[in-house]
Amino acid sequence: MFLDELSRILRLRVPADQIITLAQKETEKIMLAEEGLERQRIIALHQRFVGVEEEGMEKYVEYLSNEETISLNTARENLPILVKPFRSLNIIKITPATSGDPAEAYLRFGNVASPKYKVRRGNVSGKFQHILLTNTAQPGASITYIISQNPDTRFNMLEDERIAVGTQPHIYDVTMTLANEEYSQLLPPNTSYLKTTLTDGTPYKFAFEAGKVVAASGFIYQPADIPFVLDGIRFFGKTFYFASVAAGKKMSMLVLQ
Repeated sequence: MFLDELSRILRLRVPADQIITLAQKETEKIMLAEEGLERQRIIALHQRFVGVEEEGMEKYVEYLSNEETISLNTARENLPILVKPFRSLNIIKITPATSGDPAEAYLRFGNVASPKYKVRRGNVSGKFQHILLTNTAQPGASITYIISQNPDTRFNMLEDERIAVGTQPHIYDVTMTLANEEYSQLLPPNTSYLKTTLTDGTPYKFAFEAGKVVAASGFIYQPADIPFVLDGIRFFGKTFYFASVAAGKKMSMLVLQ
């Protein structure tokens, strides 16, 4: 077809420069037609090996839902919390229970026979229709999430959790009347920083398990005049156990929650 059209142009009784222009335009038309055919071929290959998007799937390129928070105050067993097509689930916050215990819940994507996954902060992508939630009653605990129709969504505009939770200071002073006797202090939920020292620099022993500081092993010996510091931690329901090598000493603790 291209050669026939080119032959027709060459037979026209017009100046040579016009023949060149007409030939160039005809060539451009042929190139555009070939690009269109190539585009259709690529689409056909994509649909053959990847599949056609499901009917009803929303236009997803620029879609993000509002932040949704689910309370875990009430126990549930495979409760549908989302019934609509989506491509990406972003868990952006998991709030612990008021008891200080970390929140624990499980999700299924599909139906009650689908695999069950423990909820963690992060992202999961795919082609989903339902989310089913299972959890025990955990007063104060909750899960905050965002859904998207874009499978490439990664909602990373998140504040540093250490900074977010490590802003409430607590100071504890415990007098150890007896030497080599176990004393303890329950740490608050979401403890992110712990610094301990004896006020006069006396050596002491510490552990995170009851009975260890008065046992033959299982404790840490802290030398004189050296504070013990833990930073960047996430403690829930932890107790700090300690014992002084001398009587009448005072343990001072700084905790950030």
